[in-house]
Amino acid sequence: MKKILILISILLLTTTAVFGVYTDPQNLYVYGKILAGDITFKTEQTLAQASPVNLKTEALVQPTGAGYPIGTWSFNSYSQGSAKNYILTYDYTPLTITGTSIGIQLIEKYEEVSENKNDEATTTISSTAGNFSMERTVAFRLTAEGATTVADAPASDDYIATVTLTVAAE
Repeated sequence: MKKILILISILLLTTTAVFGVYTDPQNLYVYGKILAGDITFKTEQTLAQASPVNLKTEALVQPTGAGYPIGTWSFNSYSQGSAKNYILTYDYTPLTITGTSIGIQLIEKYEEVSENKNDEATTTISSTAGNFSMERTVAFRLTAEGATTVADAPASDDYIATVTLTVAAE
């Protein structure tokens, strides 16, 4: 009888092991994304039309002056996969009213550095992978010829020059 009980026990254990519950493997998935990088370029006007600069008496706008701030620009890139260069081009007109044109020069300022920017001058923006930010102040001063013109120019609050900044990938 003991032999029969042992045989039945072994048979039950073997049958359960052989015919146990089994299912196909199941999968879980991990989904991820990386957002496309974004680039922004902004300008901010700081010289107000309602408060024009006195071109005859303001020391900062004279040909040897440090330059009078007119605004700032900022370039930001986010989530960039690799480094990339961009070219910023300055395109600007002289200060004008009907019949009078006064030559100016732009100055790009950052930290303790000032760079003269003639018309059609460029700045290289070397954006790094990941996140990158760059900001500059833009100022102007008269050229030597512009200062000569100012000495005899008609009085007006309406002299205006247009500065166009364009950014393009290199």
